[in-house]
Amino acid sequence: MKKALTTGDIADYCQVTHRTVLDWVIQGKIKAYQTPGRHTRVLIHDFIDFCREYNIPVDEELTGGSDNGKDRVLIVDDDKQMVSALKRYLCLQDNIEVDTAYGGFSAGTKFVQFKPHVVILDIRMPGISGIDVCESIRSCPEHKNVKILAITADADTNLPTKMKQIGADAFLLKPFSNEDLLAKIREIRAPRQQAKQLK
Repeated sequence: MKKALTTGDIADYCQVTHRTVLDWVIQGKIKAYQTPGRHTRVLIHDFIDFCREYNIPVDEELTGGSDNGKDRVLIVDDDKQMVSALKRYLCLQDNIEVDTAYGGFSAGTKFVQFKPHVVILDIRMPGISGIDVCESIRSCPEHKNVKILAITADADTNLPTKMKQIGADAFLLKPFSNEDLLAKIREIRAPRQQAKQLK
């Protein structure tokens, strides 16, 4: 299976015109690069992320069996017991794959390796805080589609607003139920009605 797709490949897959695909690239909807001959190419995993973002089915023919079509969720929290419980629950869901990190330092490594679609991020952690991690993720344009769900036991009423300002997509105050967590994940992963329109 080739590692990169042409705009023609993508046009055929999505059943749109070549011009439409180029527009998606220009608008930043698809991450792409140019060859020395100025031909546009899109890496397979970037196209798969695009498909997920816009609710386009991902065929096994496209992935070559290398992608399981699941949402990758990274849980970052220093409370190992809670992380373990959340992981067990989320792993029971058919469409979710989970990895974990117990602090800001390890979160950076896991983020690069796991390439999550959603990061569940505890704000108050020793060392590098969740706020620092959130700001780091949002400082990179290529991570703009990663969804961040901030969680905390801190009852400071200003925190939700602050986290939204630095790039969090949603906020949950501990303790919360498994069902509330799953609902938030589904909410922030769902395609938006207007901003997510392809045409």
